[in-house]
Amino acid sequence: MAAKTTQKNSTTTQKNSVVNTNDLTNLPKLPATLETLQLLRTAKGQNDSTIHSALTKAYKECKSQNMTLLLERVMLHIGDVSRQHNILREMGIISPTGGAQERAIFRSCLRWWEKNMPESFIKNIPIFVEYTLYENLMYYQVRTDRTKGSHLSTEVLFPAPEIVHAFLAQQIRSGKDLNLIARHLPKYHSTEDTTRTSKKVVKLRSGQTEMKWTLPKGKSWVKVNGSFVKGDSVTVKNGDVLSYPRNKQKFVIEKEKFINVWIEKFCKNMGWTIKQYRDFRKLQNTPEQSFASKSVLTIAKSDFMVMLDKLTAGQRFRVAKMIAYKDSSGQLAAKTKWGNLGQYYIEWEKNQEKIADELRKVAMNGDESKKKELMSQFKVKATGQQTVDLLAELFKGNLNTTQIDNSYQALVEKMDLIANVFPIIDGSGSMNNGINHNNVHLQNRQIAYAMAIAFSTRNPVEAFRNTYGWFSSNFYICGRSKFVNEAPNPFVDKSKFTKQVADHQVISEHKTFTENLRALAAADPREVSSTNMFSSIEHFVNLVKNKGFNVEDLPNALLYITDNENNTGRTPKDAISLANSIGWHPLLIFWGLTVMSEHSVKNQLKGVHNTLFVGGFNEGALSQILRGIKSGSINPETELWSIYNDVRYSVLKD
Repeated sequence: MAAKTTQKNSTTTQKNSVVNTNDLTNLPKLPATLETLQLLRTAKGQNDSTIHSALTKAYKECKSQNMTLLLERVMLHIGDVSRQHNILREMGIISPTGGAQERAIFRSCLRWWEKNMPESFIKNIPIFVEYTLYENLMYYQVRTDRTKGSHLSTEVLFPAPEIVHAFLAQQIRSGKDLNLIARHLPKYHSTEDTTRTSKKVVKLRSGQTEMKWTLPKGKSWVKVNGSFVKGDSVTVKNGDVLSYPRNKQKFVIEKEKFINVWIEKFCKNMGWTIKQYRDFRKLQNTPEQSFASKSVLTIAKSDFMVMLDKLTAGQRFRVAKMIAYKDSSGQLAAKTKWGNLGQYYIEWEKNQEKIADELRKVAMNGDESKKKELMSQFKVKATGQQTVDLLAELFKGNLNTTQIDNSYQALVEKMDLIANVFPIIDGSGSMNNGINHNNVHLQNRQIAYAMAIAFSTRNPVEAFRNTYGWFSSNFYICGRSKFVNEAPNPFVDKSKFTKQVADHQVISEHKTFTENLRALAAADPREVSSTNMFSSIEHFVNLVKNKGFNVEDLPNALLYITDNENNTGRTPKDAISLANSIGWHPLLIFWGLTVMSEHSVKNQLKGVHNTLFVGGFNEGALSQILRGIKSGSINPETELWSIYNDVRYSVLKD
């Protein structure tokens, strides 16, 4: 159920008329669908039943084709990977990147989609693999009891194996996406093999040069950097890669049996033997395979550099781990076993660092031709990544600062921020709580730092660029006290912000992400008391009433990066009323890092115009939403219809 594109531009025609978000007074009220969108953006860790219940409630609310189409586009938006899609290029459509990039949540949406809208699901499978990954069609999850080693659910493979098998077979026989399909097909496991190989990268404590590592009980061999070593212990150094056998647990064997069933059915569809299946998987031709076969050692330097240019972020990080390591100073050093490849990688990384530095210099100076030239040379990819992923890697210590900074630069270059969106960090005590992401605990406060940097350094209005707000009981505007030309910045009052760092230490679009992150963390006053969002509105109103500021000088939108708690007794509706009293009509955006219950600000936005609630960890998703908002007063449903009218999602099939 979707629109057919009738011409090769951003204009699309649906069977029912396109909902006009410029006419904000007559937008359909869809509270259940809006609630579902908000849930999906903040649903990390939620089980299928919670997500499916919300989708079912939204589906029952859809009384027309347009509304059903809206729900489909919302689900696609949740999984949409931030990149230019080939299908849009073929249609002559240029669409800025967007999408929430929530893979796990999107898989849950697909499970619901297949069960509740099967015809739409079947027709849109090509769109799913284009906008997300083939992996989502071949993702398998076996529910097991680890103590008993038995399966708890026979609903193992997802989704609709017969339909997926038929689609994959069609793609393979037509020669489409062979490499991508081969890359994501699951591995066939021999039932006689009761052991598995575990890997460990040695990380020594500070001051250690080497250590003795003991093998698991009953094992007599280990591979150190690919070479066999016998004995019950081995001397290892920092960065060594250890491989050793480990007995499979019963629940692992149980899972592998179920996966094998899916593979055997697929082979029957294709008319393949298991050997032919395994041979096809070898077509993926990944860098990892080149290293495993040692064929990469024969590659010329120029060809190796081209290979690095084409790698995804995940592949690049894995290659870096294989051929280089972080020395005691945190810098990359080459591993000798890979000849000159480690040095080539370091050279490539340093060159990209120089380009990223030049991009930061021209980021906001309006030199579009220079920026375009640099972007053609900047080969660091960040597809599928979010800021929170980089934070996790930073705190785990897996990547050096150059790798983090280059990847972050690739992320922010995708942002298309055209409005004065002023980020405000929640400094309350509850922001010390957080999430577990990629096996790292991240505080909401740390995530807020990273997101504030993105919006602050890309603000198109100079007075607010490299500045940000901070609130707990009180509110401060923090950042440069002076413009680049040395004129004082009237919005920054250092006398009120006792822990304001020096001018040269604050965040800047010309500094790296890790430099800005350290500076912002150092400037945090840690005044962790209540959550008084209202104080920011009072501050700006006071500037107009008592300090001689003009309403036109104030931000178009205030972006509260928060854990979604408001406990002052004054609501967003009160804040809007106070702002309107001076003729100021800002958009209040509440970015919920988590969803609190009792005092949730999300629950206070119902029926309040000029407010939006968004969530997740993808800054580009907000840029996408704001692009769809043209003019006029914004009501709670505006966000929904902004997604609906985005040409990016005009490709869904009727």
